[in-house]
Amino acid sequence: MTNHENKRLEETLQRQLIELSYEPILAWELEGGIIEWNQACEQLYGYSRAEAIGQVSHQLLKTVYPLPLAEFQRLLQKEGRWTGELRCTTKDGREVIVESRHQLIRLNQRWLVLETNRDLTARKPRRWQEREISLLETVAERLWLAVEKLRLDSELRQSEQQLRTLLELLPVGAWLTDAQGSVVLDNPASQRIWGVRHAGQEHYGQYKGWWVDTGQPLKSEDWSLARALATGESFLNELIDIETFDGQRKTILTSTVPIKTANGQVVGAVVVNEDVTHLRQIEQALRQSEERYRLAAEAERAARLEAEAAQQSLAFIAEMRERNRLAQELHDNVAQALGYLNLKMTVVRDLLAYNRLDEVDANLRELKQIINETYADIRGEIFNLRTDPVSTVNFLETLRQYLDKYKRFYHLEVELVFETDETHFNFPSEISIAFIRVIQEALMNVRKHAQVNHAVIRLGQKARNLYIRVEDQGRGFETRLAGRSTSYGVNIMRERIEAVGGRLQIESVPGQGTRVTLLYPTK
Repeated sequence: MTNHENKRLEETLQRQLIELSYEPILAWELEGGIIEWNQACEQLYGYSRAEAIGQVSHQLLKTVYPLPLAEFQRLLQKEGRWTGELRCTTKDGREVIVESRHQLIRLNQRWLVLETNRDLTARKPRRWQEREISLLETVAERLWLAVEKLRLDSELRQSEQQLRTLLELLPVGAWLTDAQGSVVLDNPASQRIWGVRHAGQEHYGQYKGWWVDTGQPLKSEDWSLARALATGESFLNELIDIETFDGQRKTILTSTVPIKTANGQVVGAVVVNEDVTHLRQIEQALRQSEERYRLAAEAERAARLEAEAAQQSLAFIAEMRERNRLAQELHDNVAQALGYLNLKMTVVRDLLAYNRLDEVDANLRELKQIINETYADIRGEIFNLRTDPVSTVNFLETLRQYLDKYKRFYHLEVELVFETDETHFNFPSEISIAFIRVIQEALMNVRKHAQVNHAVIRLGQKARNLYIRVEDQGRGFETRLAGRSTSYGVNIMRERIEAVGGRLQIESVPGQGTRVTLLYPTK
């Protein structure tokens, strides 16, 4: 092969290597336009190769350098290379931040800048496409031939150095091995991944790796390089955990493509490694967060169901106690009334025997009053029971209806006084029913024991609590007696309020009236 043919082969090889890279790579003349623009540049910046070639790169991409452009170019000429962050603008107007590497190269009396960029927003390891696999196989074969020719021909030393420069700029680890698996050429990225050292196939036992999905260790023959050299097949995108030669644990994405001659003989291989440790850690952290969230949601749901069950149990217990109280009260009141009626009937019969009609008339009027009071007591209890829970209960509307009926049934004037906005008293049905029951019990106590014909219900807000207070100026009682087991009404009221998350307060002084207060926390 002539020198001319070698140069053409080397140029083709470089071009295909640039196209193969999934990092944006471009080349431009130091005092001219763009002369190379790969597919990764098209994907990142949006400009096609035809649109970019010949354009001044910093004008096309509106590049923002960390230094004034003239100073940046002087620094690049002085140092020969530069690494740092740049801000560029894509064709559709988006701003991207890239980690950029510039290498100054002198070729045929011209100064060229080889530039490779990495998008700092990239989050996932790249997967090889079928077209790229085929291209990688072709490039691998030609790369091997090129390296062999470069070793034999001193005139191509400069091209070999340029190839090494390109490999140095690649952000992924790249190896070129011979048919025995010994490393012929590698780049700094591969050395950083593995901790500097490389060994041939005969030393694969020194490499430590585990399959990510099973955790099983890799044997010498399990490595993709060993399999590619043995079978002549490509092995791509294998995820493995490794222990580097400096003792670090990492996760890499590895692909191996064999290099074959025209007659199919395997003469080497190209290995590409990408360190995805950080991405794997992020993925694991996300999975752990999802699991913690799921467990917390299940715990919250279980606690809510338990609280609902406990609340229902409290409501059921309160309802059963109220029924017991009602049964006891009806039994006591009716039994007492019937016993008294029986006694009075005997008295009336004796008075009739003696023809004492005036006294008979007075006793009959008393009998009628007792019958009316007993009837009113029974009707009141039945009326209270009729206020059963329904699908939707409006608290204030139900309260007003109840007070209107109470006035007509018992001639008790009840004044409704709002000390805050009415809208605060829009409760769910369950809470509304509990409050109505307690107010009914409090008003029944006013009617039976206070010996007054007027009461006040105050609705207001204090601190973080809403309050509903039933007041009278009647007889009052000793509050220390309110907690005894015989005080069915007080116990039932307290249980009802506590079942929905509220509190009950009772204040009373003999001869000065009573105040029953329902307290409910605001949200």
